[in-house]
Amino acid sequence: MAPRWEVAGSDTYGWGPGWTALGDSQQLQSQQRRKLEAIDKQVKPPMVGPPSLRNEPASLLPGGITYVADPSGQSFRPAMEVRIDLSHLGQDIAEVPGRIKQAFYADLFLLMAESARR
Repeated sequence: MAPRWEVAGSDTYGWGPGWTALGDSQQLQSQQRRKLEAIDKQVKPPMVGPPSLRNEPASLLPGGITYVADPSGQSFRPAMEVRIDLSHLGQDIAEVPGRIKQAFYADLFLLMAESARR
């Protein structure tokens, strides 16, 4: 819990560390969403198949199927190959919680908790 820290005049709502960390927490949520989308595209890519198979039963449940006229005559294949190195995204995501902790002065409260135990 983090109550309001500052109030401007007689304003009901105040300012606190949550306002400082709001952009970082929104960034973290967006990055996590994009990372999951990239993993989804790698694990279950959208599929392409010939139009002649449109009424045929297909058991490719994980991904959707788009029927296109393919002159090469290939059967089902991925519509796109997604090869993403997620390590860079993971490193960037690992930095954001540190900034959020810094906005909430977690290091200061941890220092006070450690000194109270001694």
